[in-house]
Amino acid sequence: MTELVVIGAGVAGLVCAALARAQGASVTVIEAGASAGGLWKSTAVELGGRPHRLDAGLRLPVLSGTKSIDDAIFHRPDFRFSWVYYDGWPRESAITADSFNSESSCLDTTVLGTQLDAALDEMRATRPVENADNAEDYSLNWFGPTLTNGLVRDAVLGLFETELSELAPNAVKWFLPRRMIAGDHQATSRLLDDEALAGRIAHARYSDLPKNAARQFLRPQSGGISTWINALQQSLAADGVTFLFNDAVQDIHRTPITQRVERIVLRSGEVIRPAGVISTIAPALVARAMGVSPGALPRFRHLQISHVLVDRPVTHQAEYALNFNRHPAFFRAIFHDNIGDVPADSHIITFEHLVDELLPADLAGAALDECRRCGIIDAGATVLASHSDLYRNIIPVPTVDYGKATAQLKRDTLDRVPNLRFVGRSAGTPFLDGIIQEAALAIKTTIGAESYA
Repeated sequence: MTELVVIGAGVAGLVCAALARAQGASVTVIEAGASAGGLWKSTAVELGGRPHRLDAGLRLPVLSGTKSIDDAIFHRPDFRFSWVYYDGWPRESAITADSFNSESSCLDTTVLGTQLDAALDEMRATRPVENADNAEDYSLNWFGPTLTNGLVRDAVLGLFETELSELAPNAVKWFLPRRMIAGDHQATSRLLDDEALAGRIAHARYSDLPKNAARQFLRPQSGGISTWINALQQSLAADGVTFLFNDAVQDIHRTPITQRVERIVLRSGEVIRPAGVISTIAPALVARAMGVSPGALPRFRHLQISHVLVDRPVTHQAEYALNFNRHPAFFRAIFHDNIGDVPADSHIITFEHLVDELLPADLAGAALDECRRCGIIDAGATVLASHSDLYRNIIPVPTVDYGKATAQLKRDTLDRVPNLRFVGRSAGTPFLDGIIQEAALAIKTTIGAESYA
């Protein structure tokens, strides 16, 4: 009997395997693809006649702050590479209504002009609550109508091509910062002391961030994020974790009375009998393997990554920028001049785009045009070379209907399986720090480990 089965060898699956193995559990990881890491990967790209190894978008791990957890995931003794540690936070930036703020990744509400005072008064008049029926209600409650209609609605529409009222609340919580810039450094500092706005105002500039209070971000010194992913997978394999690549879960059988997962049948025909199961894939797919109708299925958007070599460096120090424009050509840009993963004379910007089936002819060129317009890069900058990769069915559009169907599926079926847990995006947790804590709890409840409570 295998003690723990982890479905999916993406970053969430590797974290689960590392923490479970640290507790002495025997672990089998099932992965439909040929390698570990999912989108936490680096690709060999040739630009301008020179080879580079570039990540599939922005992939920055963050320490949990618990030594036993961080040692099991990030500081394993057989790692043969070095980490670069950020000074508290990476240097973030953002575009709001064609205005580039190189100091903060939050919504810059100064673009509202004379409406800013009205927006702040609306926010002071509300006491935010977490519960909401849809993304519009959540945004109205958290930000107020002026900011919602002036900035938030267009930003989310640009990502999902779906009306705010049709999206679940996590569409705002996942893809927009909950805090905003409401003036310059001095004005925002005064607003930070306003108790009625607590939790909704951000520091206006990078130097003001409380770096000593931040958890440590890090990245491999060279080779991209795959350096860590490959090292972690190989270390776990050497430690006894079994990885089954190029295979997938076909059927999941439960015991009639207790409903515990009794055996898992793989596409290859192999049968596994687990004590516990952690899934990092969607609940609907697990339900289908159980022979249960998953209800509503999501509409997916694809992720396209474009690496663009340009003829000059960026004129700021930000490491990445979030784009809150309406119908953006990209939703995030990574500036390699400021990260240091490439030679100093290779000026590369990586763009992340969310797209549907019909792809624009030149997303990389359109993204660079947007950067020129917003002042991210010199207006005369030109493209010397580019490379694009398309990853299909990556981001499910978080509609209200899909969210309700998934919640009902979990209530009616999945939550009643005592030795099954979900971690990562499958559980509604998009960021690695949350995934790590979620994995620790899932391991405690599936194999009884207490150390990571």
